[in-house]
Amino acid sequence: MKKHIGLGLFALGVLSACNNSTPVEEPEATQIVETELDGELLMKNNCLTCHGNGDSHETILAPPMRGVKMHYLEDDMTEAEFVSSVVNWVKNPNEENSKMPGAIKRFKVMPKQNFNEEEVKAIAAYMYRNNLPKPEWLD
Repeated sequence: MKKHIGLGLFALGVLSACNNSTPVEEPEATQIVETELDGELLMKNNCLTCHGNGDSHETILAPPMRGVKMHYLEDDMTEAEFVSSVVNWVKNPNEENSKMPGAIKRFKVMPKQNFNEEEVKAIAAYMYRNNLPKPEWLD
């Protein structure tokens, strides 16, 4: 008898859980779906190999991410404008549309990479929203 009552309560619990009619909110098309953690992780995995903030001024392969942000972030620039600017550069890096002539002189033009655009957007959004580490040598 106890076994039947236990099974009945179990079945009732399963049925009531399946009847959860709470609507799921869909994100608006204008929202950036990626979280800051995703952008940070993507930046660590894809950018910091060359743009490493811990490298010395002599051994760094490309300008540090903070330096990139400093050059691409203009006064009163919105997040969408910043993200678009970074994405455009990454999609087609060339000397003519670079905002970092000193970096071009020292490191040359960044080689074109085959990055996923949504990942670049998440990285750029993370850069915009956060204070990036500043190497001791960066002025």
